[in-house]
Amino acid sequence: MARRKRLAATSKKEKHEQPLKKAKQSTKPSSTKSNEKSISKNLRSLTNKKTIQKDKVKIGQNTLNMRCYPTKFLKIVQKLELQERHMKAMNRTPFGHFLKMPNLLCERTILEESCGVWEKGRKGFKLGNSIIPFKVSDCALILGLSSHGDIVDFEKHGECTEFQKRFFDKSLPTTNVIVRHLQRLMYEELGPLEDFTKMMVLLLFSTVLFPQTNFSLPIQLLSYVDEIERLQDYAWADAVHRFLIKHIPDASDRVRRKKRGESQTAGYINGCAILINVFVFEHSNIVKPKSIARDKVPRLFKWESIKHHRKNSAANLIEGMKDFQVIERLVPRDVENRFLSKKATQDQKKESNKDSLESIKAERDRLFEENVRLMKENDRLTGENSRLTTEIHMWMKSFHNAQSGMKWDEDEDEDDSNGYSMSSSKQDKFVEKDEDVGQIDKKNSTLDEQTHTVKDESKEKGKGLRDKKKSSKITSPFLLFSSPKKKGNKTIPMDDLNELERNLIANFLNLDMDGTIVFENEDTFCTRKQIFELLTRRCLEGDVINVCGHIFQEQSRTEDGELRTIYVSSLFHHWFLNGETKKAENHLSALREMISTTIGLVFIPLLTNFHWHLLVINMKKGCFDAYTSKKGKMYMKSAEAIVAHIKNNYKEIVDEGWQLNDCVTCPKQTNGTDCGVFVLKYMECLGQAKEFEFTHVDMDNFRGKLASLILQKSQTLISKAMGSES
Repeated sequence: MARRKRLAATSKKEKHEQPLKKAKQSTKPSSTKSNEKSISKNLRSLTNKKTIQKDKVKIGQNTLNMRCYPTKFLKIVQKLELQERHMKAMNRTPFGHFLKMPNLLCERTILEESCGVWEKGRKGFKLGNSIIPFKVSDCALILGLSSHGDIVDFEKHGECTEFQKRFFDKSLPTTNVIVRHLQRLMYEELGPLEDFTKMMVLLLFSTVLFPQTNFSLPIQLLSYVDEIERLQDYAWADAVHRFLIKHIPDASDRVRRKKRGESQTAGYINGCAILINVFVFEHSNIVKPKSIARDKVPRLFKWESIKHHRKNSAANLIEGMKDFQVIERLVPRDVENRFLSKKATQDQKKESNKDSLESIKAERDRLFEENVRLMKENDRLTGENSRLTTEIHMWMKSFHNAQSGMKWDEDEDEDDSNGYSMSSSKQDKFVEKDEDVGQIDKKNSTLDEQTHTVKDESKEKGKGLRDKKKSSKITSPFLLFSSPKKKGNKTIPMDDLNELERNLIANFLNLDMDGTIVFENEDTFCTRKQIFELLTRRCLEGDVINVCGHIFQEQSRTEDGELRTIYVSSLFHHWFLNGETKKAENHLSALREMISTTIGLVFIPLLTNFHWHLLVINMKKGCFDAYTSKKGKMYMKSAEAIVAHIKNNYKEIVDEGWQLNDCVTCPKQTNGTDCGVFVLKYMECLGQAKEFEFTHVDMDNFRGKLASLILQKSQTLISKAMGSES
């Protein structure tokens, strides 16, 4: 009995302890793999919970990614090995130029930083202190697509076309599906070329222009591609712009959350994201393309490789951008205007044709009437010109007669000094002698005595005329710039010139001073007449200043061939004053490409109220300097207008805070003809970093130096001219 009780108690104890043993066994570290996984999972979850409670999630290393892959498009095109017929068919669409697209690499860090400075309300990117709007015209210039035409509707839901049924009835238009169809159509020699072209356009859409999740594209675009003959009528730049700008705000929010530490990744952005990078590059000068690619069209193609210092992070480039590095507006070149011009619809074209016929007829009638008027005006001007020519000839004849009569000084070796102050009796005697040459030969001795007598009288009376300054002296309206002491077209003294310079000028003065071009350089030229005016103390024309300015610019090159100074043609100020802004910009816009780290000075000659003065952009000191050889407030106001224009339109070159300095201590002229010579002397001294150690006395010598400088550059032309005339 006792034994039964002990067995029952033992069985009860075992039953009670068995669950405890199983529980202990389940907590041992030598459990099964499934238990290990569950334990590690639980540990990770616990760890993650603690981490979240203590600290925020650390910033992840995954930058903003994109679904736009131009490289993928190019690799597929290379593998397909397109034939000439395929290329021609593609070129008939607006997208043919993408087949020649270089291998473009989009830096994701710059893409992320660019999206981080997106201003949603203004729909633009904040570069420096400016918000640059992201416009359709920018997309057109970058991609080479039209910004005008019919609108592409992404909400369009039409009937399924026959093209869609044949190729995408059972699958979405993804890149992989499109490639399979292209491979099949490629080798179907008799297959429709139109289908292949449509597939190529869809491939471009899914990889570059309209990519979205899984390398697909908006299904609505299939109906537009199916009407391949009408692709030219749509504003594709506007379509790319609208599709991309719809996804930028969301990507910008994710980038900002990542920077705040609220997310580990910035995710993806749909659309043509490489457009954002190129937009930032084009609107700034933080990076530069290779010089050989600067003029490529479209602008997307010139960013194959960029001059980007890797040590500078993308954040430093974008967020640290200065105002002078920002280009607010892209100026289209002539070859790019076709992307921005409006395309008329068929109805508009018909109406415009009718209007154009009427306008052509009206214009023809107007031109006929204008031609008749001009013919009458030409006849009137011809008669007026003939009258003025005769009058000028008479003036010149009387002037030369007066000049020959006034030449009394130092003429002892001449035997014919008997004109201006000779008594009437002596004049009658000489007239009689001239009429009878035989009698003159017989009475030589008598004539010699009379001649000496006349000489003495002439000298005394000529001297008296000069001392009393009688009103009988005739001045010429054609010698406006002659010195009172130097009558006629006397050239400058050449004593201070070297032998080579004197010989060049002496040989030049043997030529006819006409309009023959002596030297031609870039957008200007110089004639014999203009150099002669330089040598005879006349006012300088803009052509002479431009030629010398370009020569000074070339002389400023370093050993590496880099320019230290830049000269802007005087035509810039001429067109600026006449309101021809476009023509003026043709002479100033080249600064954007020419400006480099070696450029120290930019010379801009100004002509205000018939007076030449100089405006200098000092790139090293960061200021503007104004030089004038004659005092006057109008000259400073003229310089201020140019400075304001440059600050507004060339912010990538100059800073808004640069001041304009009036250099009042520069040497001044003492006559009315040396202003242009002073401008050139200012440029020479500044370009060579010399002090202004000259006065108006040195201008004659400098005129000779300038003339010989031009002639040395054109010795071949001078020698040919001399040979032809000899």
